[in-house]
Amino acid sequence: MRSVAVIGAAGRMGRWLCNLLVSEGFKVLANDVDISRLLELKESIRGVEVHSLERCVRESDIVLLSVPIEALEDVLKGVKPYVKEDHIVIDICSIKKLPVDLMHKYLSRGVKLGSHPLFGPGTRSLKGKKVVLTPTSNEEFRTSLEIIKWLEERGALGIVMDPSEHDLLMTKVMGISQAIGILISMYLSNNDLSSFEVLSTPTYNFMKTYATAILAGNLNLYITLQKYLGVEEELSRFKLLIDEFITAVKEDPNITNKLLRVREKFIKAGVDISKSYEIMYRIYESS
Repeated sequence: MRSVAVIGAAGRMGRWLCNLLVSEGFKVLANDVDISRLLELKESIRGVEVHSLERCVRESDIVLLSVPIEALEDVLKGVKPYVKEDHIVIDICSIKKLPVDLMHKYLSRGVKLGSHPLFGPGTRSLKGKKVVLTPTSNEEFRTSLEIIKWLEERGALGIVMDPSEHDLLMTKVMGISQAIGILISMYLSNNDLSSFEVLSTPTYNFMKTYATAILAGNLNLYITLQKYLGVEEELSRFKLLIDEFITAVKEDPNITNKLLRVREKFIKAGVDISKSYEIMYRIYESS
């Protein structure tokens, strides 16, 4: 049985990791700056040990850093004296270039590996989920392959990617989707929501679910991601599309054909549009 230290264990993702690791038979040592939530975690998850930062790191084989990116530098300074050559230190921030650089800056010993679980603490299991790993050395790559094998045995998929490439893609995949969800929620809240509910349609309900799901998440995290991912450029492009769409609806007789070409791009990319439509109606009928 390997021992894992979860730093930031009292957070939502930290708690999820503790649950997963205990269920997989790991010895789990937990630490967090929020002592009251940390003690509550110990009571709610049998098998989790709560210790000081020093003891958690010294008595572990693997150190998982489940902390906000703005706290990562201080945490790395805190764990630095206790990290040994045979340690594996993994961060799970949604941004990768900066955390990877910080780990290499402050930790001279052990394997430093960036990771990004492409899911949140609301997920029930690893099955069907994706985890990005961002090794920058041969040793880190070998560790990544071991982790990928472990993930695959549990029905998950491990993806190896350069940290900078990851962040560029996340600007479009995660940053823009969260930003638009926030903007939709702001737009809707400026109206009489009760009247919208009276005349709600499947598409409105789907949009509302998407937007309010963002509101139910970690808003501080989302705003931090907007800042670090530099989403403003992508949002500017989106704004141009809105302007073009407004003009096209009024003046372009071929706009429907253009939308059909957009649909074809999704189909060629393997998106099951019919299934998307069915999912939308399932959400509508379950509300």
